Amino acid sequence: MDAIYLRKSRIDLDAEKSGSGNTLLRHKTALLDLAKRSGREIGEIYEEVRSGETIAARPEMQRLLSDVEEGKWDAVLVMEVERLARGDSIDQGIVAQAFKSSNTLIITPTKTYDPSNEFDEEYFEFGLFMSRREYKSIRRRMEAGKRAAVKEGKYMGKTPPFGYRRVRVENGKGWTLEIVPEEAAVVRHIYDLHVNQGIGFQHIARTLNDEGFRTQHGNTWSPYAIRSILDNITYAGYVYYGRRKTVKNSKGKHEIKRKPLADDVLVCKGIHEAIIPRDMYDASQARRISHPSIPIHKDNELVNPLQGVLYCRKCGHRMQLNVRSGAKQHSLHCRNLSCDNISARLPVVENTLMQMLESWLETYKVENSTGYTDTLQERITDAYAAKQRIEDRIDQESRKLQKAYDMLECGIYTPEEFKIRRSSAQENISELNTKVALFQNQIDEYNRALSQQTEIIPKVEQLILMYKYSDSPREKNEMLKDVLYKVEYEKTKQYDDSSIELWIYPRLNQE
Repeated sequence: MDAIYLRKSRIDLDAEKSGSGNTLLRHKTALLDLAKRSGREIGEIYEEVRSGETIAARPEMQRLLSDVEEGKWDAVLVMEVERLARGDSIDQGIVAQAFKSSNTLIITPTKTYDPSNEFDEEYFEFGLFMSRREYKSIRRRMEAGKRAAVKEGKYMGKTPPFGYRRVRVENGKGWTLEIVPEEAAVVRHIYDLHVNQGIGFQHIARTLNDEGFRTQHGNTWSPYAIRSILDNITYAGYVYYGRRKTVKNSKGKHEIKRKPLADDVLVCKGIHEAIIPRDMYDASQARRISHPSIPIHKDNELVNPLQGVLYCRKCGHRMQLNVRSGAKQHSLHCRNLSCDNISARLPVVENTLMQMLESWLETYKVENSTGYTDTLQERITDAYAAKQRIEDRIDQESRKLQKAYDMLECGIYTPEEFKIRRSSAQENISELNTKVALFQNQIDEYNRALSQQTEIIPKVEQLILMYKYSDSPREKNEMLKDVLYKVEYEKTKQYDDSSIELWIYPRLNQE
């Protein structure tokens, strides 16, 4: 039994934009035809819907390698070996080792690679090496082309900033920007409020929302959207490239990408029309330096113990801690500026939350006595029994399949009769395996619920006991997240802490 692996390359994506058709469909047709001509049976097709540089960015490749390592396939059909790995030498080594250890063939329209053959192994590894060199060469050419375009004043972003639309350069290649008058008026208004009237991000966002202005996508304005506009030199008639660079490192099998601000940014005069003069942009930047905002995290230390736990009941946005210089107690408010949920002091919300957890725990102990545990145990027993019955049927079908092979060898079945019998048995086994997996998922869910039901009580008791003695916001946050999915918050009356209501969602699975 064989498999097919399909993946688009960057060249394929560019070709499709030019109208060459669906690449994966053409490749699938070609490989299925190859399998038919070679008399090979295809058990599964792995389709990578996006072009990823590394294995970590390609989930279907991860799944294929796992199946190859388990010896599931005799061969894998692919258009070129380069489709398997174009990442670094580590990725290429992982691919090569997986096929070699399982002795799985790699079949392309032009050549079959046998990993147990020393010459094929060298040829395969050389192909991957050359593919990586070609990929790096393409990346260098693309990088040089983008920098050259920026030096010509062209816009290289995929999405135009608010206030502009992206248009083709007249009588030439590439893109530039064209002003959208109604949006450009809002941009000028933002710079006027910040530079001439000395208003901060949050106040500007609230002013725009009150005046009925909306963002490019029809959303309300936020302080972050205001900051991105004030930081963007495009509005002063410039274009840039390389403002943020992707830095990758690997932890386990997961690739982590972050985009820190780069030092070597290329900034050039653009061919598009500026919305604001350069001196106004510089004045905005100067004001940012002279009036820095107060950081919520100081030295990477968590300040808000309810971060990622407390959410607004009215609009669903996360509640944010408002840190004020010199204030003894910080307040929590909804980060959605158009929401009318009333803020409250952090200690008051914490005390209310602890009181609610105590009340919930007492009720939970009464409602979830041995009766619920017995019900879960019964469900687990029933699911195990159903799973065993299906596994017995799989054994019967497997014996039928073996008998069909015996009948073929003895000449009792013709090849056509054998194919029909084999196909029927394999379909039944596949369907039964799916049912086994479903029952196993049920068993896992019930066991998880049983475990949570027995663990949640001591966890909540520990949280209530330790929370008031801890001075560390991070420690408090970790304890809360261990017990709660989230807490919803609503306050209906100004200056009345008794109007605070909380809805708690413990980490339970009782379905």
